[in-house]
Amino acid sequence: LKILRKLPVKKPSLGGGDLQFADEIAVRILELKREVERLSEERRLVEAEIFRVAPFGDFSLEDVDFIEKEGKCAIQYFCNKTSKSHESTPQEGMIFIGRDYDLDYFLSINKEPIQCPDKIEMRIDRPWGELQTHLGFVKESLHQIEAELKGYAGHVEFLHESLLERLNEYHLATVKKELLFPLDNALFVVEAWVPKNKTTILYSIING
Repeated sequence: LKILRKLPVKKPSLGGGDLQFADEIAVRILELKREVERLSEERRLVEAEIFRVAPFGDFSLEDVDFIEKEGKCAIQYFCNKTSKSHESTPQEGMIFIGRDYDLDYFLSINKEPIQCPDKIEMRIDRPWGELQTHLGFVKESLHQIEAELKGYAGHVEFLHESLLERLNEYHLATVKKELLFPLDNALFVVEAWVPKNKTTILYSIING
């Protein structure tokens, strides 16, 4: 109910169901909410990774592996703060790729992997294009899950009624445990509180 009440109001669904159906709906809503949170976090991480590798553009890691293997070389990716670029010592095989915000990006092609103390080596597991494709898939999945979740907004009234019924069952079970049986079970006693303006209703309930 807390999840659904944060969604756009929807016309109540026609027809109800039993408590088992209400339980199934509640479980599904919780599953969808967890999936929305998981996909939202994945989208955030993918977007951050796209931003990180974007300066190197779109390329194929398979092509890079082929070049390294056939060319007997090591290709590496580096970056450093633009303000420190003038302090860096030029290195053989280091190619300036571009500048984004306050960072400069470089590509290194050498016979062997190099160490570059004045730069940060970057690891690229998935290039820009592959990340964009995956981001599209994540967004579409998130859209579908959110749409399904919003579809349950019309069940608020039904779930509320089911909650009251569940609470009635719980309170009845609780009260039964508090029953007293004096006079060798010839009499049972239970105590409860009733508002003054509800006493007439109480009498109608216990009549007979």
